[in-house]
Amino acid sequence: MFDKLNAMKQQMEDLKLRMDQLQMNAEAHHGAIRVTANGNGLIVAIKLNPEWLSECDAIEAEEMIQVAVNRALEAASDAHAQEMKGLAGGLLPGLF
Repeated sequence: MFDKLNAMKQQMEDLKLRMDQLQMNAEAHHGAIRVTANGNGLIVAIKLNPEWLSECDAIEAEEMIQVAVNRALEAASDAHAQEMKGLAGGLLPGLF
């Protein structure tokens, strides 16, 4: 039983490392805002089109950044959930 627990712990550590490397990209306002999140749900990059940024007001920019960030985080969450399902395999049915 301890062997299985140690194996599961190692698999979880490996999963975290894979998720750190996975990059999910999302955008808003026709690509004027691009956000990248890793598979662990951390934002690793935000790119703003300077031309669009100079033409919009602060409220519009904030709203569009929020949309792009939420899209990236949702994609990261979905990817993480899929990896967890694969990790659980048949060991924990119904948990994920």
